[in-house]
Amino acid sequence: MKRLFYLIPIILTIIACDDKNDDNKQDLKKEIPKIIEEYGYRFNDYNVKKDTVRSGDTFGAILSKYGVSNQLILEVA
Repeated sequence: MKRLFYLIPIILTIIACDDKNDDNKQDLKKEIPKIIEEYGYRFNDYNVKKDTVRSGDTFGAILSKYGVSNQLILEVA
């Protein structure tokens, strides 16, 4: 009976320690997103498409290539 009395607190201590270790492992797995900043803009805040502007390309043609409506192109221009 004395063995059981000493064994219960030891088992409870081991169980309690294991739960804390799992929480710490999950915290370490969370990654901090890398902030990409160029030309004074945070690219993480926008949907950025990188492309090359060729000779003869117009502003409207570039925007319409990515699905921007003609009405919106006229408002921006």
